[in-house]
Amino acid sequence: VGMSSTYNYIAEIDISKKNLSIVVRITRRWEVKYNTASDAANSLDMVLLDEQWQGSQIQATIKKELINHFKEATEEGCIY
Repeated sequence: VGMSSTYNYIAEIDISKKNLSIVVRITRRWEVKYNTASDAANSLDMVLLDEQWQGSQIQATIKKELINHFKEATEEGCIY
């Protein structure tokens, strides 16, 4: 996927910018469980990498309430 002017790189993410669009590959995705006695995950974490490939990666955390949506809609190794 080539970048166009409608997408931003991870390095361009800034708290002052609104409505950014990025294209990333999910390089790792895992569930975080705080209570080992429960099967329920507390978050779904991912490492996202953009096409710059020069250390342009971030970790994303999906809140407990949205885990089911993102777990079904995303897959490790895919581009979004």
